[in-house]
Amino acid sequence: MKKIRSELYIFVLAIILVFIMTACGSSQPGDISGTYTGSGETYTFAKDGTMSLVKDGETTYGTYTSDNGKLVITMDGEDIKYSYTLEGNELGLYKGISPFGSLYEKTEDGKDQIEGWEGELPTETTEETTEETTEETTSETTKAPETTKETTKETTKETTEETTAAPETTTEAPTEAPTEPETEAPTEPADPNAYLIGTTVTFGTYEQDNNTANGAEPIEWTVLNVDGNRMMLISKYGLDCQQYDTSGKTAVTWETCTLRTWLNVEFYNTAFSDSDKSRILTTHVTADTNPDYNTPAGSYTDDKVFLLSTNQAYIYFKGNQAGRITVPTEYAKARGVTYDSEEKGYWAWLRTPGRSSDYAALIHPNGSIDYVGYHTYDDENAVRPVIWITIY
Repeated sequence: MKKIRSELYIFVLAIILVFIMTACGSSQPGDISGTYTGSGETYTFAKDGTMSLVKDGETTYGTYTSDNGKLVITMDGEDIKYSYTLEGNELGLYKGISPFGSLYEKTEDGKDQIEGWEGELPTETTEETTEETTEETTSETTKAPETTKETTKETTKETTEETTAAPETTTEAPTEAPTEPETEAPTEPADPNAYLIGTTVTFGTYEQDNNTANGAEPIEWTVLNVDGNRMMLISKYGLDCQQYDTSGKTAVTWETCTLRTWLNVEFYNTAFSDSDKSRILTTHVTADTNPDYNTPAGSYTDDKVFLLSTNQAYIYFKGNQAGRITVPTEYAKARGVTYDSEEKGYWAWLRTPGRSSDYAALIHPNGSIDYVGYHTYDDENAVRPVIWITIY
């Protein structure tokens, strides 16, 4: 497999920078208590070892330990490991070996405890557990380098390595806040047991077997979330092959890309009848920055159909990497979705920008999240639409 020499230099330099950062971090103070704001997030670390994270208007509580430039945050039973620097009032957080981190400005001194926090207080860290926290994690939030799509195209790039934990479901609230449909839906009650998270439902039709003579086939969807009379769905299969953007622009976001237009016009009108459309909700779609590269993400949008962000792909398939693996339909393959013989699978778009404004993030053939992404003009990736609909 060929690799462009300049990309190798960048990768080696990244590793060297992280080692330097880690070495410098060894002199960092263990006490990081305080409130820090940046990158659309607010972290609060209390002196008793409790913490909170406010993001997109939602608050998540947890515990933390910090010592010698290493920070371990535990939320929802998962340990997230960082290297950190603290210079004056500026806190820098870095994941794994990546030299790209996020900076947060201290806005308030540390409190004794987190207001509203409930649960067991963290136990005192032993020498053994402190040693464990210095190891690199193989979880999705701190990535080790592995071969990705750009390597297959004779270029090197980094991607995400995840744990192989047993599949589980999540009931976390959706990142997007769907609004009510403009037309009134039928009021006939539905069987609530038929719409459990992770189950498959059919809704709408689209060509899938690449035999137009027998008509379009029913679309199968996987239920990602249920909220009262509403549920969030992602297509079970990659339904089509589209470029993220065909305009030729060098700076593209979900707000401006042609894929968003295609999903909300051509796909929407082809896949759904008027009756179907009356059940599809308009969703206020967030513009999430790339957590590794802080690439500008544009503005929020209001869409009928959209793609998952990297954040949602992590949340809704937490502990279920296999659930993200893309299986394209025969029609999608005929349209250009290409099998990656090196990675033994297929790639699918996410809406989050990649490492730069002309890249978009992807789902790797093995189901991991590729935060580096690939060129927005690439024409070999699958599309898995996402919608919110009323249940009845």
